[in-house]
Amino acid sequence: MGRDQQTGRWELDLSLGMKIEAGKIHLSVPTESTLVDDGMCFGCGRNNPGGLNLNFLWDGDTCITRFVAETRLQGWAGRVHGGILALVLDEVMSRVALERHGRIWVTADLSTRYLRPAPIGQMLVATARVELLRRSLIVCTADVALEASCEILAVGRAKMMRAK
Repeated sequence: MGRDQQTGRWELDLSLGMKIEAGKIHLSVPTESTLVDDGMCFGCGRNNPGGLNLNFLWDGDTCITRFVAETRLQGWAGRVHGGILALVLDEVMSRVALERHGRIWVTADLSTRYLRPAPIGQMLVATARVELLRRSLIVCTADVALEASCEILAVGRAKMMRAK
């Protein structure tokens, strides 16, 4: 949008995916994602040698990933950094939305609640599922647990919105 120097009238640049119908401006909403996966995602990227390289499995509508956090991922001695747990929760919730409902979703809101410290060097399991599905919103829930005892260490909830 800009003002024409000669006429002083405001004009719209319709090349930006806008159209005018019945005097109203309509913006186009993408039906396919313009997001590009270059394999460098810290959580799941295959081309990121410093990342977690998470793999995902399915049990019905539940997405699952397993991982052992190394010392380089700790916060306090012997404990997984809370940011890493939040990242894993985000990854597994994103995956359940992307794989089941198309690759056009991104995390808009993420909440994490830490229940117990997650130990370094032990197998952890994260699971996620879709809680609510709407045209432009997916709400997912997830948890991270110790595989050996099934004790839940952290829980998360995310709102996924269509990518723009």
